[in-house]
Amino acid sequence: MENKDMSKTDLIAMPVSIREVARANGEMHTVEHIDKILDEVRK
Repeated sequence: MENKDMSKTDLIAMPVSIREVARANGEMHTVEHIDKILDEVRK
């Protein structure tokens, strides 16, 4: 049976991936917003 619980690492990895795509597309407002979210999650 597959473990469906996501670890904190998994939850951080998703927005990090999105942030990198946004950075590559020059969407700096999105990058800044995700950085703020990650700062809160990492506390």
